Amino acid sequence: MDVIRWLGINVIGWLDFDVIDWLGLDVILQLDDGSEYFYTIKDVEVTNILGTATSVLQEYFVTNSSGEKLVLHRTNDGNWYEIQGINSGVEKGILLALKLKFDSL
Repeated sequence: MDVIRWLGINVIGWLDFDVIDWLGLDVILQLDDGSEYFYTIKDVEVTNILGTATSVLQEYFVTNSSGEKLVLHRTNDGNWYEIQGINSGVEKGILLALKLKFDSL
């Protein structure tokens, strides 16, 4: 599990809206349809089969108000990278709306 250091607080794993409310934090991202999301970003290395680092991606951990967790990946050039098996069952329109919102930040 990842430890995220945010505002001087170590938080283990996913932050959900109950934790955000408990910490007194504001919702970070709101889509045009009014849905609200909290997110964190960290850099991750992509390695080949030999273990050599081939690239670095920004990994976006996103949680919505109902606790649904999503993971998005973006290259340093700003292109979105899809990893098979991640976010399966999530409506593509939601993923697109999140990516467009992050692009506009």
